[in-house]
Formats: sequence, structure tokens, C-alpha cells
Amino acid sequence: TTASGNYSHAEGMTGTLASGTAAHAEGGGTTASGNCSHAEGGGNTAAGESSHAEGGGNIVYAHCSHVEGAGNTINSDASHSHAEGTANTVNGFANHAEGIKTATYGTASHAEGSNTVAGIVPTTSTPNPTQPTGAHAEGCQTKATGTAAHAEGGGTTASGKDSHAE
Repeated sequence: TTASGNYSHAEGMTGTLASGTAAHAEGGGTTASGNCSHAEGGGNTAAGESSHAEGGGNIVYAHCSHVEGAGNTINSDASHSHAEGTANTVNGFANHAEGIKTATYGTASHAEGSNTVAGIVPTTSTPNPTQPTGAHAEGCQTKATGTAAHAEGGGTTASGKDSHAE
């Protein structure tokens, strides 16, 4: 357990590290490397400034973001975002992913449920697609890929601007 950042605090089991200025790490194998960040639980990393990670095996790279649950990731482009649940991924500003294996892209998008996607998943042939704003996917295996599109239910896709599929 190591507190190496100025004004930092670390407590708990071996492998707990608070290296950011005013960072706080507690639990086991947690790392709070972002300034003013907080990591708690087991195997969590709060690398973004003013970020918070709790639960198990979560990582948050973006600033002002919060992740909770197990195995979730908030990437560096996703400041002011939130992920909760299991194995969710957040990309893009001010997004929210919750549930199991949901993903968000774009800006101000929301995915919830199981295997839902709000935004367009990059591929090798289209690594940087133009992402929507305000896409919302909820349910099971739904996709909202249009700006302000809303897909809900099971297996639905809303791809047009301001479209709704249920």
C-alpha cells in the first residue's frame, strides 16, 4: 500500500496505490492515479482527474467520470460519463452505459440493458465513423445509431435522425 501523490491517501491490502495529487485509494489492488481521483474495491483504476471507480476490475480514464460494478471501462474521450453494471464500455462525452455488455459512442448517448449499443461501433474498415448525438438504446440487443434515435425492446435498430424503433 503506497500513497506517493501529494496529499494522497492509501489504505487496504497490498497493491493499493494513490499516486495522484489528493488521490484516495482503498481496498485491494486499486490505483488512484488521477489528481483528486478515488478508487475503492478490488482491482479498480481511477486514472482520470476527479474520477471515481468502485466495485471490481473497473477502469476510468476520463476526467469527472464514475464507474461502478465489474469489468466496466470509461475511455479517455468520455469525460463527464457514467458506467454501471458488468462489462460495459463508454466512449464519448457525457454518455451513460448500464447493464451487461452495453456500449456508448458519440455525445450524450445512453445504452442500457443487455448487449445494447448507442452510437456506431468502429470497425477496421470504418475506424472513425461520424457518431450521433443523443442516441438511446435500451432492452436486449438494440442499436440506436442515428442522432436522437431511440431503439427499445429486443433486437430493434433506430438508424435515422430522430427515429424510434420498438
